[in-house]
Amino acid sequence: MNHKVLKYCLFCARLVIGVRLKFTHVIAPSLAAVMFVSLFTTIVSADGNASAEGNMMIGGQNGNGMGMSGHMWKDGSGFMNGEGSDQDMQERMQEMMQAGKKYGLFDQFTYADGIADGYFVDFRLNETNGMITDYVLETDDGPVAVFERIDIADFAPSVPEVHGAVMMFENDTVQIIVHDNPTAMYHVIANDTETTVSFKVAEGMSVTEISGGPGDGPNGQHKALMISDGEVEGIICTDDGSIVVESGASGTYVNVTFLDDHAMFRAKPTFAHRHMHNEQAMMQAIIQNRMACEISLMVRNGSAVYDIMEYQHEFRMTVMQAERNRIILQVSSENHEGRVILMNMDQLTMETKNGEVTVKLDGRNVRASTNPLEVLYASGIYDEDAVYTILQNEGSSQLMVYIPSFSTHTLGIESLSPLAEVFGITGTIAALGALVVVGSAAFILFVRRK
Repeated sequence: MNHKVLKYCLFCARLVIGVRLKFTHVIAPSLAAVMFVSLFTTIVSADGNASAEGNMMIGGQNGNGMGMSGHMWKDGSGFMNGEGSDQDMQERMQEMMQAGKKYGLFDQFTYADGIADGYFVDFRLNETNGMITDYVLETDDGPVAVFERIDIADFAPSVPEVHGAVMMFENDTVQIIVHDNPTAMYHVIANDTETTVSFKVAEGMSVTEISGGPGDGPNGQHKALMISDGEVEGIICTDDGSIVVESGASGTYVNVTFLDDHAMFRAKPTFAHRHMHNEQAMMQAIIQNRMACEISLMVRNGSAVYDIMEYQHEFRMTVMQAERNRIILQVSSENHEGRVILMNMDQLTMETKNGEVTVKLDGRNVRASTNPLEVLYASGIYDEDAVYTILQNEGSSQLMVYIPSFSTHTLGIESLSPLAEVFGITGTIAALGALVVVGSAAFILFVRRK
């Protein structure tokens, strides 16, 4: 290296660390911070902000896809791949499912010989008739049996498939989806044929009717029952079907009959890092038809994996784009009344603790609130009535948005971290200007010193 260049570099290094020059007590730390933050931001951007739009793998016919008979099915679990081979995609998906387990979002079933082994829920499946037995929910205190049996008469399903966080099996008119997530959701959809699903509750589980009924309250109400053993609590509900409870020497059965509708069991999450009083309010919002959908989503290295649960028969959600700190969803409903949607994410997917979060509905900013009950019980019908709130959990967050009226909407969520704000266009220009000034000052002082 040229001797003069080397001397100049050494002089600049002395300038940065504040040797001999008094003003470097201000300039040097600032310059060092700028250089470090610039490098760190570049690394983070390369690691997590690539778009995952385009290469989307939906779980078989589920995920708002078409069933074998051409019907639109519900729920969804998908993987949106960034760059890389199919092998890279599979490895990345497995890594993300493991991370999802860590943050209490979702995991992937292991299935073989009629045994479905999940992190949040386990069960046995008769592949001939679709009967599920020994439906067990994992909790912080160990496994708890919820149902001895879940049965649908005259149901001959296809071969079960596992896609992401869901296991799905169906025939021409009935679809069953089980979610390996903290809600342990069991979901049945019936088209063109009247269907009865019979839940035989496990010993020790009590069944309680929920007061109210359809049409009770501003948004109507699911027909629903509560089941509980004092530790695990969940609901069995349907939009427009009927629910009958039968108790006898052989046990207690909850029979749900419906046509062109759905029935579901959803537990209040216990095996997750969430605030239980908030989860109780959300459960009530589902019963009262206020909350229409829930999605758990994770983004890593330009890829995304998600699990969607649609709580109302006419509601649909689609993931349009997912990047680190930027998510775009499309939501639609045949019911025009306002509804709440819930998003579960970890901080590496959406920086909600330190970042500046912006939520937009059809390109218009949505007002923020610190009160989750304001969102859950919102009832306005105009665009300006849209409101959202963020609930912080251990390593993850929940974002609830009230959408005042429905047709088809685009919902955008974005977080601008403090570092990204510094290194935006204005911040970058200012940083470069500062570097030029400091560099020039160093050169002048070096020349004078000669």
